[in-house]
Amino acid sequence: MLHASKREVQASLHNALVSIEQKELAYYFDLLQQLSTIAGQISFFAIGSFYGNELLQVDIKPGSASNDAMLHAVVVCSTAATMLPLAAVFRATQLCVMGPGLGICGPNGSMTRAVIIMRAESREVYWMLVASMLLFLASIVPYLYVLFRTDTTKPIPIIVLSAIGLAWIVLDYRRLERKLRLPSPLRPTLHHQGR
Repeated sequence: MLHASKREVQASLHNALVSIEQKELAYYFDLLQQLSTIAGQISFFAIGSFYGNELLQVDIKPGSASNDAMLHAVVVCSTAATMLPLAAVFRATQLCVMGPGLGICGPNGSMTRAVIIMRAESREVYWMLVASMLLFLASIVPYLYVLFRTDTTKPIPIIVLSAIGLAWIVLDYRRLERKLRLPSPLRPTLHHQGR
């Protein structure tokens, strides 16, 4: 009798854990879909801003090393700001397709493995988006240098406003992160993230 009760408790606990993992898998699936949508929009915006700007029509004097370097900086930052969100879209799509498949159809323990992988990879997708936005902002300074190459004082207000905006974004991020941070015992560790 006692042995049967123990098995019932173990089975009940196992079912409860599987239910929690299914909910967590659904949460990361939804999160990755949302990040993928945001990444696609960021990439579309970065492509439009790069190909729609005046830089491609600016007559740049050949042989000017500083103009060439700044033009290269704009192209590199803009290309990276476009490609990182596209890579995030592909990664998030792959996770949304393969993660639940592993969790549902894999061998014993696959649900836990799928949740751990999706948790860690969703953070990677998030940081890819942050890096792409920072690269997009970084392309502003060389773009303005090339655009206003005859008068270096014209871009100063735009650069100052961009710097203020970036500082505000960083401070707001830190403030919000402190408000939403989980207490230490509840925060996932690197071991739990599958690293």
